[in-house]
Amino acid sequence: LKLQFLYFIGKGQKPMKRRRDDAGQMVEDLCENAAIEESKWKERLKLVERWASVGDKELEGEAAKVAAERYGDNGVCFYPEVEAVAGLVKYSTRTVDEEEFLESVEQCNKAVNKAKEPLKEALDEAKTAKNTEVLRKIGSEFNILSKSQKRIQALDKLVGTRIHNANKRLAQYRSATRVRDISGKKLENTPPTSLGHLKILDFYRLTDAGRYSFGRQLSGPQHYTDIRRNVAILSVVNDKGEQVYNGYAISGDGTPGCQGCTPPQKHFTSICCEDGLGEAYDRQHDAEFKLISYFVETLVSASVELSVYTSTITLWSKKPLCKSCTAVFKEQLSDVLPKVTLTILVDE
Repeated sequence: LKLQFLYFIGKGQKPMKRRRDDAGQMVEDLCENAAIEESKWKERLKLVERWASVGDKELEGEAAKVAAERYGDNGVCFYPEVEAVAGLVKYSTRTVDEEEFLESVEQCNKAVNKAKEPLKEALDEAKTAKNTEVLRKIGSEFNILSKSQKRIQALDKLVGTRIHNANKRLAQYRSATRVRDISGKKLENTPPTSLGHLKILDFYRLTDAGRYSFGRQLSGPQHYTDIRRNVAILSVVNDKGEQVYNGYAISGDGTPGCQGCTPPQKHFTSICCEDGLGEAYDRQHDAEFKLISYFVETLVSASVELSVYTSTITLWSKKPLCKSCTAVFKEQLSDVLPKVTLTILVDE
């Protein structure tokens, strides 16, 4: 889809005809590509229109139904993301192929503008000289290029309409939702898998985003519109196959789940390193660090001899481990608990 516009330069001059021919070919190629993608774009727009037509009450009822199917009698404690909302979120932005096509549209538009520049100069000169024959000929070519621009700009209409409709309905839905109160409710039994992660999201969805922070959304019902923090789950099973510890944590100080140790533990050492955005800070509040340090402190509190303690520890992390947490789990942990078996699972 990425089309290139070729300029042929000779003694500082760019032949007008070659430039117009190249621009015209770009337009034709772009229209051909659009024709190939059109059925896919129409289907996506159709889906968004169907999802957007689902009312708020119906969405709430569907969420309750899915929660009951997924979590049984505890379903009232959860609020899953239903198909219509998930679909609107997915198609509220461009897919990779749509981004590439839009880039091609912009490149083609620039090429046509370049082709129009010398024609515009020639038209101005013909007007000054009152040369009607040149005006008629150049004007016709100029109009053809202008119509081509309108043609290529219209190629993105299906995608643009879909994105507009999806975002409009999402804004309406989110403004109508109210904060869920989960006071007194406790999230337990989160398996160290993507399903465990889904369970965490379902539990905190629509809760107070200021109180239960997952990112930079700081108020109103939690919609996970800007998740920046990592989510991690730790499970420990003894030699008898019994789960002796299960917990989850969200990176950051004062976030949902495991809070780590108070006062700070002495078995592991975190370091300062950069996150995905290039910001560097001490990783003592990383989800993975809080979980393993808290678990070891529970063993110490129970007077367990760490050097002979055996179990299977499974860490699931939504994001790849940073340099600090990698050192904690792959180097320091074996010094603290030399007899345990460790499995690390990363979702992304």
